[in-house]
Amino acid sequence: MRIGFPNSLSRGAASSTGVFDPGTAAPVINGVPTISGVPLVGEVLMASPAPVAGFPPPVRSWQWLRSGVLVSGETGPSYVLSAADDGTAIAVQQVETNSTGGVTATSAPTDTIQIPPPPPPPPPLPSIWQISAGDAAATIASFPGAPTGTWDIAPGDGGATINSFPGA
Repeated sequence: MRIGFPNSLSRGAASSTGVFDPGTAAPVINGVPTISGVPLVGEVLMASPAPVAGFPPPVRSWQWLRSGVLVSGETGPSYVLSAADDGTAIAVQQVETNSTGGVTATSAPTDTIQIPPPPPPPPPLPSIWQISAGDAAATIASFPGAPTGTWDIAPGDGGATINSFPGA
């Protein structure tokens, strides 16, 4: 990139014709990358870069670390936590390179990665008992958890009174 300036205004290298040449500068990372996401196996972590300067503009790459050791093949801005990560801490390196050099910054590690807790058990089946009244007894229909047998009932006014039942 060349920008023309009169000689009196140039601050970089200038040719005798007054054309400004900004030169080159190795990349500089101003800060450290950050990681967002939930530290549970199966979740996705996302890397966010720290600001960068350099000319020509640097090219960014990533490298994920498990307990400080490079994770082979994990070079993108996201990382899916696996069972191998259980009990470890994950960090990410932001790597910036251009024709004049390269620089790396490493994030703070995550909290210890854990296996998610198991889901809660399903609620119990409802206790539904279907009673079909006969002349002097009721039979419990077949439902999970319902007692079986014949119940002794006495017919009443618009209904029936249960006098005894299995297990009582």
